[in-house]
Amino acid sequence: MSDPRKANRASSEGQSVPVTFCLFEDRPECEIGIRLLVVTLKRHCSGTRTILFHPNPSDALARWLGGFPDIELRRQRLPGAGSADIKPHALMAALALGHRNVVWLDTDMMLAGDPRPFFEHLPEDVLGVAEEVRSAPNQGSRLRTEAWGMTVGRVFLHTLNTCITRVTDHHVPLLVEWARLLVDERYTRYFDRQISLRPPHAMFDLDILNALLGSSEWAHQPVHVFRTGNVLIHCGGARSFSLGERLGGLFKPCPPILHALAKKPWDLLSPEKRYTGRYWEFRKLMQEISPFVALARQYREEVGIPCPWLDQHSTSGRLLTYAGLGHFALRGLPVALVGEAARLCGRAAPGL
Repeated sequence: MSDPRKANRASSEGQSVPVTFCLFEDRPECEIGIRLLVVTLKRHCSGTRTILFHPNPSDALARWLGGFPDIELRRQRLPGAGSADIKPHALMAALALGHRNVVWLDTDMMLAGDPRPFFEHLPEDVLGVAEEVRSAPNQGSRLRTEAWGMTVGRVFLHTLNTCITRVTDHHVPLLVEWARLLVDERYTRYFDRQISLRPPHAMFDLDILNALLGSSEWAHQPVHVFRTGNVLIHCGGARSFSLGERLGGLFKPCPPILHALAKKPWDLLSPEKRYTGRYWEFRKLMQEISPFVALARQYREEVGIPCPWLDQHSTSGRLLTYAGLGHFALRGLPVALVGEAARLCGRAAPGL
């Protein structure tokens, strides 16, 4: 185990501090997400420790994970309301194990490259967090900070997304407060409502972290934002990977982290499911042509379970795929253009 004093000193001096990835999952239907993330971690981050908290993995998953020496499976239960609100608890548990530069990754992510350079040189006091989809409603921290009754100390114009969260020991007090508010009645009383019917300050764990970081109490906390189109791509609707982000990526390599946003492709594209109507047909098309699904098809032989959802091929999807010439930013460019035109005309594009 590394000496925390050396790790912290190296970080403050701008030297590289090894990353430990932190994952949590407890939903059987999301096992494929774990497998896809693990095989891409092996491909791009071999030798990097990854802790997977899973209180009740299937025997098949546990055996499969045994083939990945960098993955530490911990069958422990953590406080919190299941996988949705577990992040501060999992991050604190990883820190308590002696890991000093811990990066949370959602299990609906894959790696298209090595993201470690984005994490390893951050000073120890800097919190790293991803950027939310720019087209999502209720952008920014102010409305969340005010709705939680906190004094505004600073304003993030764009919402922060906790799908990637980088912490060190320095952030334990913030993690403790985040965890405390996740069981606050002002948040938990909305659990019986659909997500779309919850107020914008209490929909997800990210809303609470945005409120805290925008408050006067935590305004001193340095924050580094991992930008969409640079560190990650949100793969979902017409504007989740926006026209501007696509154009900006035409002459750059693909960002190293791909995030399957909202309804997951293994569910949405499953031949056993029947999602009908214009909205769902559009969402299925956007997932079919997404960089996430294109990458998943490259690893289907390595995940150890059948993936019939990867065989979804609509006529429109084929045409857009061919038109994209194999480029991550070109494949859905025409649809993103339509979504942007709809936005400029004041009309909502289906599925973001």
